Amino acid sequence: MTSLILATSDLASYRLRQAGRADIVVGLRPRFVWGQMPSSADLTILLEARSAKHVDFDTHWLDFATSRWTGSIGRDVGLVELCERCDSVELWADPQPNDQLVLAWLFDVLRPHRHIVSKLSLVQTDAEIARYRGESSAKWRLPALAVTDDRLELASRAWNAFRAPTPEPCFDLLMQDLSALPQLRARR
Repeated sequence: MTSLILATSDLASYRLRQAGRADIVVGLRPRFVWGQMPSSADLTILLEARSAKHVDFDTHWLDFATSRWTGSIGRDVGLVELCERCDSVELWADPQPNDQLVLAWLFDVLRPHRHIVSKLSLVQTDAEIARYRGESSAKWRLPALAVTDDRLELASRAWNAFRAPTPEPCFDLLMQDLSALPQLRARR
C-alpha cells in the first residue's frame, strides 16, 4: 500500500519526509502570491507527464524531486498518474496565502478525477510545517478531512476568483460561507 503526501510547499514536504509520514512526499513549488501568474497552459504542462515540453528546468512539477523521494514510480509521471498509482493521497496545506492558493489549484485540477478524489484527504495546519523539525511533526495527530464536493466547489470558486481579471469575484467569495476550507479566509 503506497501512501502519498502532496504538500503545498517544498519546505513543508522536506519536514514531512523527515517525519516519515508517507511513502512518497512531494512539495509543490508554484508561487501565486507574487510575480507574474503562470498561464493556464503553463500550469497544465507543469503537471503533465514529462515530455519534450519539459526541456527547461523547473517546467515539470517533479524537477526538484529526487528518485529517492518517488521510489520506483520515478520522476517522469504527471500528477494524476502519481495519484492513481498510490492507495492514499493526503494534501497537507499550511495556512499561508500561497499555500491556500496551491490547495485551491490542486483541488481544481483533481476535481474531474473522481477515482482520485475518492482517496484524497485534507490536512490543514494552523502553523507552517517547515518551522518544526521532522521528529516533532512525526508526532502530530492532525485530523485528515474527507475531500467533499463542497470543499471542491469552494476551492474551484476561490481559484477562479483569484485568476479573474477584476477583484469583484474575490469580494463576492469573501461574502460567502468559507467554513469548508477554514484557512482560506486571510487572517493577516
